[in-house]
Amino acid sequence: MSQAGPPGWVAAQDPLISADYNGWWRRSFGLLHAAWKPMATVLGLATLLDLAVTMPATLRFEAAQRDARERIEAAGDQTDFTLFLAGAGEFAAATAVAGLIYVLATLIAARMVIDAALGRTDGSRPAAAAARRFPAMIGWSVPALLLAVVAFALCFLPLLYVGAVLLVLPVVVLVERGNAIGRCFGLFHADIGAAISRVATIAALSLAGLVVVNLITTVILVASGSSLADRPVPAIVADVILQGVYTFAIGMITTPMLVTAYADLRARREPFTSAELSS
Repeated sequence: MSQAGPPGWVAAQDPLISADYNGWWRRSFGLLHAAWKPMATVLGLATLLDLAVTMPATLRFEAAQRDARERIEAAGDQTDFTLFLAGAGEFAAATAVAGLIYVLATLIAARMVIDAALGRTDGSRPAAAAARRFPAMIGWSVPALLLAVVAFALCFLPLLYVGAVLLVLPVVVLVERGNAIGRCFGLFHADIGAAISRVATIAALSLAGLVVVNLITTVILVASGSSLADRPVPAIVADVILQGVYTFAIGMITTPMLVTAYADLRARREPFTSAELSS
């Protein structure tokens, strides 16, 4: 492929910006190698916290579902859903808390990738930078979610489009100020071919990991001799742990990819170098 690029192009020297797909792939895994230790610490801690939050809630929710089914079988339509609703509420709250923990960890990990690219070694900087932008990330997540809901209501294809555009939202919020959602659309359309190739790769890796986790979960379920609606506690625990391992692994792999994808698309839209992310 040609190494020509947009204004300010310095792909040969810049640690984040690549002229083509192969360069993006190599830089992403090179940065994973450079930043894997601090990233593993942060994402690993987030995974443990998420498990501590979601495991009890999941077990109680599964028990509430089982109890509701038994009541329905015993009393027909005159069943009491109080326990089920309480379990569902606790599960939803635990999921939300776990999501917030993971979002913060992702921001910290993304800053670690940027710092690794710039040769920075200040261990406290990523956490401080992420903490400052965390409220903004929560704020921008609300309209992003609403936009996804609208896209889903319209059709599946608009949902895919919106999801692809907003994939770099955490990085945009972390390093920029202003209309983060509009900025994501602008970056995506700066070079649609480059954007689709990078987004599709990240999505494919995420989907492949999810398929593997589901296959393992299915094997465990079959080995236990139970159905999905009546899983034993060990199968539920194994499922939650596997989901945590998946989240950790996919975060380790895709975070550098998101950072480099953002840098690539921004360089294609405007004069830009990674040095501008040092502040």
